[in-house]
Amino acid sequence: MGETPDKHDFVPEVLKQAPEKSSSAQLFLRSLSVVLLVIAVPLLFFLFFKGLMFEDHSRDELFSKLNDSRSEIRRLAASQWLQDLNRYSKEDAKAYQKLLPTDVQVETLLKQFDYEQADAQYFSSVISILGFVESSARQRVIDGLTQFLEKTTDDVQTQAQIFALISLSRLGAEADKAWALFEKKSQSADASLRNAVALSVGQYSLNYSLLAEKINQILGALMADENQEVRWNAVTAMARRGSERAVEPMLFLLRDLQSKEHNLEALPVQKLRVFEELIKASRGLISKKEIHEIVSSIAAQHQNLRLRQLAKEVLLKKS
Repeated sequence: MGETPDKHDFVPEVLKQAPEKSSSAQLFLRSLSVVLLVIAVPLLFFLFFKGLMFEDHSRDELFSKLNDSRSEIRRLAASQWLQDLNRYSKEDAKAYQKLLPTDVQVETLLKQFDYEQADAQYFSSVISILGFVESSARQRVIDGLTQFLEKTTDDVQTQAQIFALISLSRLGAEADKAWALFEKKSQSADASLRNAVALSVGQYSLNYSLLAEKINQILGALMADENQEVRWNAVTAMARRGSERAVEPMLFLLRDLQSKEHNLEALPVQKLRVFEELIKASRGLISKKEIHEIVSSIAAQHQNLRLRQLAKEVLLKKS
């Protein structure tokens, strides 16, 4: 008789390369870096250079400082503008609207794309700011981001390309050109770009039904990626979309959450955030019996109060 197949032969590729000595939380800690960079870097620049600017910033003041002769001022202004957009988009709709770039300002920012050797931090902040555009200039921004990604090789301005992919998804780009780029970058030799695609494509809501096939195709391929961070982001994105393909990987990750190592009253902040995202992602699959049972178990028995509460919220909102 032949050897008994290893249990991992019966589960998706995403589980086959799980590290022996690392938990699912550890796998994901680095994958949060792309999204957190949008907020963390501007904050660091603000704390370091806070003496260079006023405490209160208007959109026009920040925009004017983008033309300052000092590179550190330009970086700070772009980073502060992005930080404010991120903050007020969640806290204050009126203040947020006042921070959105005007059409004239958008055209000026798009001209930054002419500089291949532009400062990486400044360029990335400008690209991220453009991702917030809601005016008639939206399509112009999508075209500009698309052209930038089309003409830029993976080894040039990689950080800016990552934020361009995320901005395209924030803008809800639907054109074939944009999706050809998502597919192309999902096959990049650079894992950071593949990870950016998983994060970006995963942001599209279920309202984009016409894109469902393309989204599932790209995420499905990334679930089998050789990089652990890419696999995690693809799996959680597929789970949010309610894909059957994400059930087994999600069960694996949720069970790890219940392990002795992680079933604790107090968890490190970073791990807690990772587990919060995992439980939120399970909402898309909560109608599946196995997922419902394990989330119910977390809600009833997990030692951490925050995770119990979050699991209960997911159960209450089940479809």
